[in-house]
Amino acid sequence: MKNKKGFTLVELLAVIVILVIIIIIAVTIVKNHTLEAKKKSILANSIAYVKAANTLIVELKTTDNSIIEGTLTVDELNNLGIPINGTKPETGSVVVANSTVVYSCLTYEEYKVEYRDGNYLDVVEGECINPKMNISYTGREKTFKAPVSGIYKLEVWGAQGGGNTPGSTSANRAGSGGYSTGYITLQAHDTLYINVGGAGSAGDHVAGGYNGGGASGNPGSNGSGSGGGATHIALASGLLSSLSDHQEQVLIVAGGGGGTDDIGNGYYNGSDDGSGGDGGGYIGNYAYINGSKYTSVLPGSQTGGFQFGKGQNVTTNHDTGGGGGGFYGGYTTANNSGGGTGGSGYINTTLLEDAEMYCYKCSESNETATKTTSTDCIEETPTENCAKLGNGYAKIFLVSTN
Repeated sequence: MKNKKGFTLVELLAVIVILVIIIIIAVTIVKNHTLEAKKKSILANSIAYVKAANTLIVELKTTDNSIIEGTLTVDELNNLGIPINGTKPETGSVVVANSTVVYSCLTYEEYKVEYRDGNYLDVVEGECINPKMNISYTGREKTFKAPVSGIYKLEVWGAQGGGNTPGSTSANRAGSGGYSTGYITLQAHDTLYINVGGAGSAGDHVAGGYNGGGASGNPGSNGSGSGGGATHIALASGLLSSLSDHQEQVLIVAGGGGGTDDIGNGYYNGSDDGSGGDGGGYIGNYAYINGSKYTSVLPGSQTGGFQFGKGQNVTTNHDTGGGGGGFYGGYTTANNSGGGTGGSGYINTTLLEDAEMYCYKCSESNETATKTTSTDCIEETPTENCAKLGNGYAKIFLVSTN
């Protein structure tokens, strides 16, 4: 009989290697099929969601004349009751123009899918870049990178000066921040730099609000307030005052309000009205001394003021309000019982479309480059076409991909 030989060690290893390769190939094929099936499901859910969004837009327009335009997040759409039974995206947003979805980016787990120019792009790993950004005051610069080429709306509110709350019945009132808005065409990955103004404070020579507010004076018996900072968006990084040699890079500015001279009296008593001037518009508002508008000290304008991007500090020992920040900052009256003047707004009409400024009871202009509307509206919540209480604010959002 012949001796039966078993497999050698080399042969066994070869068999094991072949089996491992077969298993890897099989697992890869299964994994790829599973992934492709998952991507198809994500794409189908994305298509269904965009269709449902279009249906919702039409229904709202038909039933209660609700016109939806601009950028809506997934959460906002869900709260509106989007009619879909399929899987909803976890995050993302859609852009509505002319009552139809023109762009969307939706995320499902670790994947995203974009709808652009009437086509759905490939499902890929990654998160959507939000084409909508709301920027509150933080005391530092923020950046916004355009996720897609299109038309974006810019809105900025300046900060109020320090002292009593602005309002038509208040004496010794601080100036409110202005409001500016406009539309700009951006290419994908263009970067904007945003600095939101900080409100002025009350105290002995306290610093002005972030982004150009002027410092207050000696508070005396009742105290004085510093100027509010401007809010601006630019194509270059830096505080507004640092861009004096690069003014063409500044897109839009909302001026800050001047500080009050006296925070002790809440309402006009017939003898003392040292109010700060309101910010915003092509020219800020004048300050008041002893109940009268003090025209000897100018507010910020389009071509002058205390300084580009900065309100004047009070350097005397008078209880005087600091100047408001702005495209050009306001002056301080540098007298007892005097507020600081308001800083000006700005709209770069060579780069912006349909741009306009609003400010509280201010001088108006119908010129395209300085278009300014006076308003009686002052709100703490950032409100379109209204002056601002408290800290400044900014909004950027995609309006259309056309």
